Amino acid sequence: MPVDIQLTCTPPDLSCPPSPNVPELPNDSPRPPAPTRATEEITLDVFARGADNQLYHRWWVAGKPWTCWQSLRGELASGAGVASHGAGILHLGVLGTDSRIYDRAFVNSGYLGAGWSNWAALGTGTFRSAPAAASWGSDHFAMFARGADDRIHQNLFRFGGGGWTDWQPFPGDTQTFTGAPAAVSYEPQRLHVFAKGTDNLIYDKHTLPTGGWSPWTALGTRTFHSGPAAVSWGPRHLEVFAVDLNDRKMWHNWFVFGVGWHGWAAFDGAQTFTEAPAAGTHAFEKLNLYALGTDGRIWERFHNGGGSWSPWAPTGDQQFTSAPASASWSNR
Repeated sequence: MPVDIQLTCTPPDLSCPPSPNVPELPNDSPRPPAPTRATEEITLDVFARGADNQLYHRWWVAGKPWTCWQSLRGELASGAGVASHGAGILHLGVLGTDSRIYDRAFVNSGYLGAGWSNWAALGTGTFRSAPAAASWGSDHFAMFARGADDRIHQNLFRFGGGGWTDWQPFPGDTQTFTGAPAAVSYEPQRLHVFAKGTDNLIYDKHTLPTGGWSPWTALGTRTFHSGPAAVSWGPRHLEVFAVDLNDRKMWHNWFVFGVGWHGWAAFDGAQTFTEAPAAGTHAFEKLNLYALGTDGRIWERFHNGGGSWSPWAPTGDQQFTSAPASASWSNR
């Protein structure tokens, strides 16, 4: 079923109350587990930084209304990057006020470790953007962020006890960027990273069948105000979104394996935006797009298959100061 836009929402669960005091990221304290959701349910989650610099979160379960925005605490210098590497698992990262990347995970289960983990720093490197996260399966998870040198750095999680590799730039890569990157996988071993160059073009870098990475390649000649968002709703199909430099409207470009890139096309409607968008998918050909409007609200529209999109609608009246992030553990 499509993700219908709900202008009403369910109230926060009493087992997960908002926190009256918000410590900085390194000093976060344990909090009660979030209410569990069945891992076989169709879900979609959205995150954004509020006007108080806390990270806020809302989610949707098929057949139910969206929840209200709820605080996940923290003192953030950016929005978030989020992805799922297993049913019932969300992994997100943010930029802290000390310019380090911090990591937090949600595990949806009946075990003692269920709920949200505490914030933890991913190394000592410093960065200038929110991270992007991507996974191509239960044994692969990666984050990407723009470093203090304006190059894109990557940090891979080694499953089976290896932990994080620590941040490293792509070997031999000297190209620099502005804003946060985006990352997406459309099948195992196939990973794309996108970022806005200093010339305002959107660039793509992807894994190669022979191993290693391609060089950065510009996706056309259109220039953009925001960094990109990227999503794949199924094998061999991916889409990229960004806010245009001149009209501040949302544009998108999509790739079909065996066909190639379509080329940039504008969305209809008069709504304009200020930050990079976010896109999430919960099922084949189902796609939700989120963006921070010039009015400070997060706006949404969804793709229902067959090229049909809903109109833009706000997710509520709460004010935000960052690009949003979105992920689903039911369509990883």
